[in-house]
Amino acid sequence: MKPMKYWVIGLLLLSGLWPSQSVLAADPTDVGPAMPAVVVDGNATATSTAQVDVVAQTLALVQVPDLRFQAVKVKDLIQGPQTLAMVSGSVTKDGEGPGFDGDDQEQIVVEDYRGTNSGWQLLVKLDAFQLADSSQTIMPTLAQFGPTNAMGVNVSGVGLSDANFADNDAPVVVAPADRGTGTTTIQIATASLTLPQTKSVLAGDYRAPLNWLLVSGPQP
Repeated sequence: MKPMKYWVIGLLLLSGLWPSQSVLAADPTDVGPAMPAVVVDGNATATSTAQVDVVAQTLALVQVPDLRFQAVKVKDLIQGPQTLAMVSGSVTKDGEGPGFDGDDQEQIVVEDYRGTNSGWQLLVKLDAFQLADSSQTIMPTLAQFGPTNAMGVNVSGVGLSDANFADNDAPVVVAPADRGTGTTTIQIATASLTLPQTKSVLAGDYRAPLNWLLVSGPQP
């Protein structure tokens, strides 16, 4: 009986009728996590990831100027309004050394390393001039910078405006969106102020605070 059984099996194998298990070739494009790219014939492809972190920093007002204007005579101020030109950035307080915060380089410096490209705006307001003993104040009617272009790596269209900043928060530098990134420097070339007629003016050294405000975005 056994010889007959083996003879039948051999016949089935020769005729291709014996059941067999299929074997599938690997798909070279099917690459999943922790799976190798298997190549039967041709090329294999795979994709990985590279990463770099760009770290946001700050928007900073680095430098603002002190402003010294030319002297005016008592006679002239009694007779009428007087317009005075800036002569330097050198200002001192009696017995107190250099003016607080300001510098004598006649420069404005803003740094924008936030990485938002949202722009920024610098406003300034000149308050009333006052004698050291506060016995008299004089409020200018006009204070202006001469228009000046900015210096920096991304300052196209950024510059110092001639907006009146006497008793007014005036936007003197505006960096629109996508401008003013990096370090922006403005060298003040000219500035002027107008004092009103003061019929009972007192002689002396008058000082006034310049209040600077740096805000994010092209509008305050």
